[in-house]
Amino acid sequence: IDYLKIASNSIDDFDVEKIAQGLEKNSTLTCLNLSDNCITEKGANFILQSLNHNKTIEKIILSKNSIGFRTMSS
Repeated sequence: IDYLKIASNSIDDFDVEKIAQGLEKNSTLTCLNLSDNCITEKGANFILQSLNHNKTIEKIILSKNSIGFRTMSS
């Protein structure tokens, strides 16, 4: 699997923390769509931190979440 779409699933920061932990170990996923969920800046930071360990992700879609511009430009 290289593309995973889990948009519009009421995913929150707790859920995305678990997803981020999985991303750290994943070596096949290139695109993750988490749009239209309940993710805040806290959850976005979990995703950003996981990218330090994941070298295959090329695109993460986080539109329609409660994430500020400053977090996403880090």
